[in-house]
Amino acid sequence: MWNPKCITKDPEEQDYGFTPLTKHILPCCWADKPEFRDHFWGKQLMIDELSMENVGSVEDIILSDEWLDFVDMLNNRPEEAPKTCWKHCGKGDRVHRIKIRER
Repeated sequence: MWNPKCITKDPEEQDYGFTPLTKHILPCCWADKPEFRDHFWGKQLMIDELSMENVGSVEDIILSDEWLDFVDMLNNRPEEAPKTCWKHCGKGDRVHRIKIRER
């Protein structure tokens, strides 16, 4: 069962990840782990324009086109989700997760 916590948790209880090096907000703490960083680093959610140094607030980031597209992907195209998301938020048999292509 697909249950991405970054979009199914109550927004008031949401715990975002943060990358101190580049000052980016990420959907969860798992997204900044070194072994998963390549799925986000330099990609959609970690572009320079979305660094906390370049925006006014967290809301500016999570309401950006890039983040809204990420949420849409999780909701409507989960097969495109990064392996990180499937590892931590994909509840199902291991075979199904292995079939999800690497991101």
